[in-house]
Amino acid sequence: MLLDKLKMEFLGSFIMVYASGVALVNYSSGATDKISVGLTNFFATLVMIWIGKNISFAQYNPMVTLAFVLSKHISSDKAVYIVGAQSIGAILALSFLKLTLPVEILNAVNQTSLLGFPLKPIPLVMGLIFELVGTFFLVVSYYLFMIEQTAAKNAYAACIGGVAFIVTLGLLDRTGCGLNPIRMFCYSIISGEYRNLVIYIVGPVIGAVLASLFGEYVITEKASEAKKRRKAEKRRAIAEMKFD
Repeated sequence: MLLDKLKMEFLGSFIMVYASGVALVNYSSGATDKISVGLTNFFATLVMIWIGKNISFAQYNPMVTLAFVLSKHISSDKAVYIVGAQSIGAILALSFLKLTLPVEILNAVNQTSLLGFPLKPIPLVMGLIFELVGTFFLVVSYYLFMIEQTAAKNAYAACIGGVAFIVTLGLLDRTGCGLNPIRMFCYSIISGEYRNLVIYIVGPVIGAVLASLFGEYVITEKASEAKKRRKAEKRRAIAEMKFD
């Protein structure tokens, strides 16, 4: 069972990081626009969450896994293996991306970006806030649409993909929309560029912690109260029918 989860997390991480990487490179080279990057993230998220929900709960991002550990939806010992699978998928995806890019495109992109991510220094506070907020909304969408299932049946993947699309549009020209410290650490290893790494690690971690607290103590609590109310109303309705 755990092995199946690890395979799914590896595959999902690989596909999502590679698809996003290709979109970012094309955007940096001027071949596509911002909407195309957002749509790529939307469809990659939609498809992989739909495929992996019943296998590994389709986490694919260490920040989602971290939030689930903090809110005790998964155990910390399993999370270590899951994050390991995600990390291997991410670094293989980026290595494959760099190896398969034509040399002329790679040279052109690397003059202004880090395989699509900003190469210039990002203001620390601004970068932290953007990465924190983006990660927060992405992780909260898992609580809303997968854990508490507030969306229509089978619409959870599209809803989370929609959040990924909106966050991409909001952050792409500011931080590149990292939201995944493992992915960004792999970018740094491959390129040797560590200038903005603290933003891509600290911001998402804080965002994931805040999202876990919000998901557990706001979303889950309200959902539990709503379920209790529905059960009470159902019991009253049954009692009234018997009385009549």
